[in-house]
Amino acid sequence: MGSYRYDMGLYEWLFTLVLTASVYLGLDWQKRRHGFLTGLVAMAYTQVRFCFDFLRADVAAMGVTGKPDTRYLHLTFAQWACVAVFLAGAYLVFLRKPREADESYTRAGSSPGEKKNKKKKK
Repeated sequence: MGSYRYDMGLYEWLFTLVLTASVYLGLDWQKRRHGFLTGLVAMAYTQVRFCFDFLRADVAAMGVTGKPDTRYLHLTFAQWACVAVFLAGAYLVFLRKPREADESYTRAGSSPGEKKNKKKKK
């Protein structure tokens, strides 16, 4: 009897649809500072991707020829990459300070370059 293999691509695609819909419909991201949306999506996606990697087929245990994924402290390289991207996302969401250009952009609703161009025209 064969071993069951998860369709990880399908699961990730379904999660991406849910994540995209929830961000687009449930978050007023245009009023957030630059980098917030990127950090939020990075934090959400990496948690799910990290867990999905535990479902990867272990080719050595299945008796299939091929090299199994190398593990570092019981985690795959993809899981370690998820940790790094999650930390970068957490920085963008919680620790990054907005620059002056970010503040004027979110308050005025226009890009910083537009204000300079308006001053030159007058």
